[in-house]
Amino acid sequence: MTPSPFAAFSLFAAAALAAPAALAAPQSAPTFPAEFHGRWDLSTEHCQRDESGSALTISARQIVGYEDTSTLKSARILDGGSLHVFVDNESSEGDREIQMVMWRSSEGGEWLNIEGDSRPQAVRYARCGA
Repeated sequence: MTPSPFAAFSLFAAAALAAPAALAAPQSAPTFPAEFHGRWDLSTEHCQRDESGSALTISARQIVGYEDTSTLKSARILDGGSLHVFVDNESSEGDREIQMVMWRSSEGGEWLNIEGDSRPQAVRYARCGA
């Protein structure tokens, strides 16, 4: 039996089609910009407390609160330096996706403002520590 002249072409075509997927760079996970990292609370007085039910700690990929943890799914910087994010939130009340907009301000201190699905009006947090 004579091999089909198209057999070699089929193997070549299959390899060529698979090559872009194999060569594509892996997508890196989204991260919060470094200027958002750190511990934040509702006031500088709250920051002095050993335990505060309102404190947030933001790292490269997570926001950790008193009874919940939110893992970053996507982040996009908006005009003016605001950050639009989607997070997967795990809490005692259940797991859900949350959309938020975050921005920093510096009037009278260093502040982080957050509004979104769970915060229809912006909540302002003071940066704790240096």
